Amino acid sequence: QKDRNTTLEDRVPELANVVFLQELGSDLDRTERLESACEELAEKVGMDEAEDRDCRRAARLCKADLLTELVDEFPTLQGVVGRELALEHGENEAVAEAIAGHYHPNAADDPLPDRIESRVLALADRLDMLVGCFALGLEPTGSKDPYALRRQAQAALRLLETDELDLTRSGVLEVARGCYAEQDVEVEDDRLDALQEFLTDRLYHMALDRGHSHDYIRAVLTAGSDTVADFWARLQALEQCAEQSWWPSLVE
Repeated sequence: QKDRNTTLEDRVPELANVVFLQELGSDLDRTERLESACEELAEKVGMDEAEDRDCRRAARLCKADLLTELVDEFPTLQGVVGRELALEHGENEAVAEAIAGHYHPNAADDPLPDRIESRVLALADRLDMLVGCFALGLEPTGSKDPYALRRQAQAALRLLETDELDLTRSGVLEVARGCYAEQDVEVEDDRLDALQEFLTDRLYHMALDRGHSHDYIRAVLTAGSDTVADFWARLQALEQCAEQSWWPSLVE
């Protein structure tokens, strides 16, 4: 009841008091980056004016429920509380669902959000975390992954696998880098290259988990695919060729 007394919009300025990560500013800075990223991504995927507007509105409000007493007490309700408060204070359904949906997928078997606004915001959120952490040299080492970047990368790759978000990996990383540049945070080329290698490694493990052959996965990755959907299409085509009678002769 107490949380209902303050709108999400009124909470947004308070995000300036919450540190996101060292040298990457506050949660308000992050919110502004997400708004910019969603605007660019919306244009790239051809969202209409209403979808674009709702996506950017959700980006502005999506972290505000972190300041509620309910999420402070029960962190797993982040997004859920935001959705309910958004509806309570007159935001439309698309905005409310994007606020909740941008935390998904959160695991390998977690379904993707249904709405395009949710998927674009979810992708922007993952890219912001990945590019920011790699810029600071905080990538996973061995079994240590304190910022859950492997999970974040897998989520981003699953989102990029969909028809609505058939974008190049290099292109979306540049979007995130540009959003950091607007706040005078420089992401070096070698850091972005390291992140590309990390995403390629995650794609390799995703394909293994789906039962594909190591040899075929490596062949497709070596040939090069900048879009995730293209990688899966090439892998499927290669496996179909390998079932043909002429395949052994062609390989020889």
